[in-house]
Amino acid sequence: MISELRVEYPSDPSLRAVGRVAVIGVLLRLRTPMMAVEQFRSELNDALAAAAGENPGPDGTIALVARWDNKQIVVTITGPASVQTISRRRILR
Repeated sequence: MISELRVEYPSDPSLRAVGRVAVIGVLLRLRTPMMAVEQFRSELNDALAAAAGENPGPDGTIALVARWDNKQIVVTITGPASVQTISRRRILR
């Protein structure tokens, strides 16, 4: 069974934490080891910045979709500048 989380919010740099907190919450709920969470967080920061672009306009939005099952988690971030995807095999404790 595939589970999914969707979040959409303005691409203002001060709001990037919204997507990061949502995905990190999912990873922690899935009992992902902290070292793997920290690695994912770093990649997520880079992907959020790339999707938003250097100078996001006031009307831009970030749409984040996280999908996971027993084997992997895939996060797709769509922003004004690009679409970024992070895909990782789930690491279980």
